[in-house]
Amino acid sequence: MASFKVVVDDRFPVDASGKLLTSRSTDPSELWVSVIEKAYIKVNGGYDFPGSNSGIDLYSLTGWIPESFSFDNKDFDRERTWARLMSVSCV
Repeated sequence: MASFKVVVDDRFPVDASGKLLTSRSTDPSELWVSVIEKAYIKVNGGYDFPGSNSGIDLYSLTGWIPESFSFDNKDFDRERTWARLMSVSCV
């Protein structure tokens, strides 16, 4: 896999009150989420685009293939699902 640098500045879109209009951490002193999003958006053409697909975005950023399941399904196995999630945990 090729690697390359993406240079981002420290300007982020904000609303009239100064609130970030990007993804962000719950900790206001952290900007890493917004910086990663800005770099990803920059690589994909900038903020002026018609939209994206969250599954493709997640795969691009993590390599994880998204999966969906219904908690209401009669065959949903809570313990098995939790075990699967924990088996790939990086923590």
